Amino acid sequence: MQELIHAKSELALQNASQQLSGALSEKVKSFQKDLTDTAAILEAWVDFPEEGLEFAAMDELISNLEAVLSRMEKLQSSFDEGKALHEGISLCLVGSPNVGKSSLMNALLGKDRAIVTEIAGTTRDLLEEDFRLGGLHFRLIDTAGLRDAEEIVEKEGIRRSHLAMKEADLILLLLDSSRPLSAPERKLLESAPKEKTLVVWNKTDLGKPQEKIEGVPISAKEKTGLDELKNAIEKLIWKRGPPSKEEIVLTHSRHFEALTQAIKSCKAVVEGLKKGVSAEFTASDMRNCLNELATIVGTNVSEDILSAIFSKFCLGK
Repeated sequence: MQELIHAKSELALQNASQQLSGALSEKVKSFQKDLTDTAAILEAWVDFPEEGLEFAAMDELISNLEAVLSRMEKLQSSFDEGKALHEGISLCLVGSPNVGKSSLMNALLGKDRAIVTEIAGTTRDLLEEDFRLGGLHFRLIDTAGLRDAEEIVEKEGIRRSHLAMKEADLILLLLDSSRPLSAPERKLLESAPKEKTLVVWNKTDLGKPQEKIEGVPISAKEKTGLDELKNAIEKLIWKRGPPSKEEIVLTHSRHFEALTQAIKSCKAVVEGLKKGVSAEFTASDMRNCLNELATIVGTNVSEDILSAIFSKFCLGK
């Protein structure tokens, strides 16, 4: 219910409604159901060796586990997208002084939020503003121009810019298309994390990019190329495309950590079976896996396994 109340965007509201309906719990319970059958076999193997129980072929056990692992890993991989839905995305504008960061901020917001002048170093501190794009909530951050500075206030602003760049979910690295790149800009291009950085060639109204560096051409002043830039931002966020209304994504760190540990334990079971490790150890790993999943949905692992053992093998008859 809290997620529904505090949803920051349309997609977050859609996901929160789905979570409230129990879609995530049902998915995790489907993992548990399939894994419990294997757990019952392993536990019975350990606890009732004298019964002469007939087990599924080892290849079949491994194949079944790997199929569940694949499904769990698919859900695990949705966490970055789920986090973006739940918490929003911090989008940091970086670049040299006078490259047009403040102009771009104003263009994206549709209002004059940042002061724009011809004087380099106008922005001394971080400016932050919320906006929506493609059904997502963004925190847009304009930073001080990155250069070698002596003045104490500007130096502090530049330090904060580097910190914001490090912590941001996405970075828009602005370059001036009307002039050659400076040495500091080349250094910035090399150091920026590629997986979350989008290069933007600004000031295309003054000339085409003079470097063969892939980027989105825009003119913040003339407000051209903004739709292409927004599309590029969405593409960088949704590498697999935005989640459909039916798709279930993880939004909480606690669930992600529990699922990650469950996957780790399940992989240990698979490796144990392949290597012929004693059933005591594989049964323990399987129980750990189910216990981690149980923290997400609140089920009783021991009761589930016992029920599966007796229903599957009719012990005592």
